[in-house]
Amino acid sequence: MRYKRGILMEQIGIYNAREVGGLAELLATIDCELGENEHFLIVVNNQEIAEDEGLETAMMSALAKGAKIIVVWPLEGPHLALPDILRKIRIALIKFDSEALHDVICNKNGRNDGPGGGRLPAPKTDRHCC
Repeated sequence: MRYKRGILMEQIGIYNAREVGGLAELLATIDCELGENEHFLIVVNNQEIAEDEGLETAMMSALAKGAKIIVVWPLEGPHLALPDILRKIRIALIKFDSEALHDVICNKNGRNDGPGGGRLPAPKTDRHCC
């Protein structure tokens, strides 16, 4: 998998190129055992991601290798629109919160948190008949 910033833990990677303040501490709160084949890729939505021309290719590659994409709203700054690829393929969209991250990774609960609270619609999965 292509991780721009490297892997914090063996099975949880970060896509953002620049260090996101507080993200390492947030990930350090994950205290559950992951299955051998469970892999997650964390993407913090920000201006850099919105302008990343390689985002779609990287996300499709990560998906093909079995990673589950978790998108995190940033702590501060403008609330950017979610890039289409992240809107479609994420398993979760969460606020920058250890409880939310734990809920998704450890409890396997999907979440669709809005940037200012509330819930957003879950991603639609394309279904092919027959």
